[in-house]
Amino acid sequence: MLTIENGFPTTFYNISGNVHLHEGPTLPPDLPAITPPVNIINTGQDLFVHFVWSESGSLANSFAGWSFECRIFFELMGSGEVGSNPAPVNVAFNTTTNNYSAVITIPDGTLAEGAYKLIATIVLHDPSGNPTPLAAYDEVGVLQVYG
Repeated sequence: MLTIENGFPTTFYNISGNVHLHEGPTLPPDLPAITPPVNIINTGQDLFVHFVWSESGSLANSFAGWSFECRIFFELMGSGEVGSNPAPVNVAFNTTTNNYSAVITIPDGTLAEGAYKLIATIVLHDPSGNPTPLAAYDEVGVLQVYG
């Protein structure tokens, strides 16, 4: 569940959503369904971090030209930060829907064996690329990677 930092009262603008993990050689076609939840993955499998969120309130659909930045951060338990976290994915603000989805793919072999704490973030950026006080994070949990 996304935890929100919102610079507006929720009646004006609110974001809600979740981040799901999927594994395999390809992205499952039935997203956003998760069956079963993925918390353990082999080093030889791709990992897909799937963001699903929606917006509501009287200001929803009024940020044309803005974009959401979706990022993930891995912390190797017992050993500190992972040297290179994946690049963020940007999702353009859409004035025709209140529902959004983004996927960050972690190719097989990217993560070494170990247990990782995974955090996912979303930040709304204005048309100039500046972050706004509309942000959210999800502490996805611990991911075990084995070889």
